[in-house]
Amino acid sequence: MDLYDYYTNLGYIRPMGIYIHIPFCERKCSYCDFLSFYAKDNIIKQYIEILKKEIVSKKFLANGKDICTIYIGGGTPSFINPEYIKQIINLIKENYNTIDSLEITIELNPHSAIKDNLYKYKEYKINRLSIGAQSTNNDELNALGRIHTYEDFLQTMDFILRLKFQNVNIDLMNGIPLQTLASWKNTLKKIILFKPTHLSIYNLILEENTELYKLNNEGSLNLPNEKCITLMDLDTFDILEDHGYERYEISNYCKKGFESKHNLGYWSDIPYIGFGLGASSYIDNIRYKNISNFSKYLNLNFDIFQNNKLNEEYYDSIEVLNQKELIKEYVMLGLRKVNGINIIQFKNKFNVDFREYFDQKLEKYLLNSMIVHDGSYYHFTKRGMDVSNTILSDLLF
Repeated sequence: MDLYDYYTNLGYIRPMGIYIHIPFCERKCSYCDFLSFYAKDNIIKQYIEILKKEIVSKKFLANGKDICTIYIGGGTPSFINPEYIKQIINLIKENYNTIDSLEITIELNPHSAIKDNLYKYKEYKINRLSIGAQSTNNDELNALGRIHTYEDFLQTMDFILRLKFQNVNIDLMNGIPLQTLASWKNTLKKIILFKPTHLSIYNLILEENTELYKLNNEGSLNLPNEKCITLMDLDTFDILEDHGYERYEISNYCKKGFESKHNLGYWSDIPYIGFGLGASSYIDNIRYKNISNFSKYLNLNFDIFQNNKLNEEYYDSIEVLNQKELIKEYVMLGLRKVNGINIIQFKNKFNVDFREYFDQKLEKYLLNSMIVHDGSYYHFTKRGMDVSNTILSDLLF
């Protein structure tokens, strides 16, 4: 899917996304390095009040653009009172130019995705759910420090099916402790039975300052080896293809027409505003990163933004990207997509020829069939996709 063409055909020529960060979790997972933590109700309420002020005060950043997607992530958004979710969505609709076919996604943990919450999400016009399942094996879930069980997931899916949500993503993770090739294939087959419209499948990354990173350094982590993970990735493609899923990005598969438009926006150079603790925005070639210190965020006075001015003290960083940096980011994200990079759009944006810019480095991968030139696009082949990180590092660094 070419997202710009999709929105243009709907009559929207200035698309934009919105991300809302809910940093709260019932308990932090052993592999997680995201900006998230536990908080009591009174602290959550205080955060939501500041977040709502930020949403209203920064509406000038959208500059009348068409808000096509809202993504409520975290943390665990399903952990907080659903009334807060309602307030956030209503505030965005009141202050921003949201389109009729607005995609609204909320992330769920099966442990906190109770029926009453899901019913309210349906009432609030949330039309896409993203469930952090990770595995269907309870031993593997426990090794990851997940608070939910496979039985919790089954109950959540029962609620979702009863409420007739039409667009459901399930997050899965391979290469995790105790996992085998057989247990991974078993997880995939169990998940497919629910016929989700979208699957996001990630390899475990051991991030510093996480419990799993520490255990691995101590030599007490039972991880599958590299060969096993490669076989998992190969089997994933084959199994999902056999069941009607199309791979449209390195880690994402969907039924036809059910791509995540919000995430596809990130990979397609569509601007977005991030609200909340540590959230990032990308507007007019400038990247903004919100304050990530919780106590500082809670004490921000967003009234100063009413004058349509940015105060650098309200951000951890504001980075104006030069052409070289923009090209690097455009290619790194664009080649993640299966259909790759449109060279006409590339030329219009940067006023340089894609093939000439990358010269011999690109030719090398064209010759060994890792990248192909297909009409107006350059994209990875399946072989190239499997080693995409290596190729991107060579092209861009």
